[in-house]
Amino acid sequence: MADKSKEGEYHALAAVESGTNSRTELLDDPEAPVPLHKQVSGQSASPSAADDVTEEQLDHAGISVPCDAYMAVVVAAFGGIEVRTSPTAKMKLHPLSIVILVAPLFVIQMTLINSLALDMNIMKGIVDYTEEDVIKRDRVVKLKTMMIAIVQLISFGSMLGGIRHFLFILNPISWIEIRHPSLDEWNGEICIGTGVVKNVNETKKKYLSWAYHPSCLGLPCVFALGCRFILIYLVAVDSMSIIFVSGSMTSAVFNSLALFFVNELNSYYWDFITTILNLDKLEDFQFTERKKVVKEFEKGSKLQDRQKRFESALTMLNSMNAEGLKSPDCDARLLSWFPWLSRGAGFRRFQNAACFFLLGGIYLQQLFVMCFALMTNVLPVARDVCTWWRWSHMEGNTFGLLGTAFVRLVDFVTLVQMDLDGEVAKVPVGGCRKRNGSTGMYYRMELHDRLRVMFGGEYTSWKTSLKDDGKSYAVEHVTREDTGYQHLFWFGFTCVMVMVIAPQFSAISAQLGKCFGVRKDSDDGALTPRALRKVEKSESEPVESESQSQRKTEPRQSQQEIEDEVAKLSDENLRKRMAKLLYEVEDLKAKNAELKKAK
Repeated sequence: MADKSKEGEYHALAAVESGTNSRTELLDDPEAPVPLHKQVSGQSASPSAADDVTEEQLDHAGISVPCDAYMAVVVAAFGGIEVRTSPTAKMKLHPLSIVILVAPLFVIQMTLINSLALDMNIMKGIVDYTEEDVIKRDRVVKLKTMMIAIVQLISFGSMLGGIRHFLFILNPISWIEIRHPSLDEWNGEICIGTGVVKNVNETKKKYLSWAYHPSCLGLPCVFALGCRFILIYLVAVDSMSIIFVSGSMTSAVFNSLALFFVNELNSYYWDFITTILNLDKLEDFQFTERKKVVKEFEKGSKLQDRQKRFESALTMLNSMNAEGLKSPDCDARLLSWFPWLSRGAGFRRFQNAACFFLLGGIYLQQLFVMCFALMTNVLPVARDVCTWWRWSHMEGNTFGLLGTAFVRLVDFVTLVQMDLDGEVAKVPVGGCRKRNGSTGMYYRMELHDRLRVMFGGEYTSWKTSLKDDGKSYAVEHVTREDTGYQHLFWFGFTCVMVMVIAPQFSAISAQLGKCFGVRKDSDDGALTPRALRKVEKSESEPVESESQSQRKTEPRQSQQEIEDEVAKLSDENLRKRMAKLLYEVEDLKAKNAELKKAK
């Protein structure tokens, strides 16, 4: 038995040195890592993983699939929404048909959001001066401010995902690198189980092929993602006023949660649609890449000459059998000028950086609005209502006709009448306008107001109190100058900058890692060729004889040498796995020497 066990260890070591052993053959521990040279070569236990990108890699690339009605339009553009036409066949739906199903949801959500915003009393201030206890009054304001920060954090993931999907759809190279159905699959039926296409409508394929061009498939996606982002942004903006106008913290919490429920209608509505129409679930869909195309684009992006990049991209595009690829010359020219548009050449890093910078700008605007509202004791929704009223009367100075068109569009998709004139009638005369250099109490925030928020200075705080008749308000103003809100702004500004800059450190470390020959390219811990040669060299070192090992004071590689070697790797988990693998290799080499001596 002892000889058999030793012989098994000898065969295991031979498998390690030849690079053909599996995880269980290399180590007794089931949690032991897969050999690194196999990770680099891209081999996997599942056959499909060699052709397609795994789900974890796609999620890391930013192509997540939230289960809501608006994202279903994007999934449909890549052939992910199918309806059963018979017990054994199904058909793919065009994204425009999903937009028609989603349109009623957008109308309902806009109606609810606008109703909640216009239902608030815009004359009421943030500070409740009817409360005589100053300590309690200040405590309520601070708690409301903290609640606003929490609500903004809740909307962080949705807004970030919306921007990611926007950039993904707007990138024309994404429609080449991400797999989508052929014309036969769009215009025929797909057998369930086998995936064979049958009953192709040749007339529809001939005359409506333009409807399946990426430009026609992308327009419904842009519309749906735009509606989704508008709703998320309005919820984040109006939640600030709803919390400020609440009389107590209990009502502030419940009101803000009620507003976020409007945003959650996306998922409930899509569950209803999939059940009624017997559609596929979004959880079952996964974006897949044309890995060969991505690799070729990545190789071409490393060429220094732009003409060579163009020729490399054009060669790859011409070799593709893609019916939706109508203009390979334009796409190749685009890649020659902007090679980073490819997912393998830097688009993932650009997408990540652009998302956080855009989201940082949105949160910075929210920070200005909150601090300015606290300084002036005016609800943000009051300034929004006045701005919309000026747009409706074509008095906008910044957006002009665009603002007027926006207000009319919002009024059109809202089931209830907005009645902006009725809301502004409650405001004191001139409160929404700017005349003779003086601005009304509800006029929008301007540049000099932002400078006061940032660097301090005199500002006007408004105090409104209900008159004895119970209908109108008495308005007073006080000129103040303090630094409390200035400190609040710079604290929030620091938090926003950390949120924007911190995620970029991974890209910076990857670039610095190229200088040292070790770089983490993906989630599977792949190494650069330079690091791979080091690993293969350490595994293929010849076994020393007994006389040679006796002449050395340390026959095995010392712990310090191993630690120095793996310290060059940038990832902590990868260092641990590498160290464990090197220790096992050294142990097997020592046992191999003993077996050879015994034989």
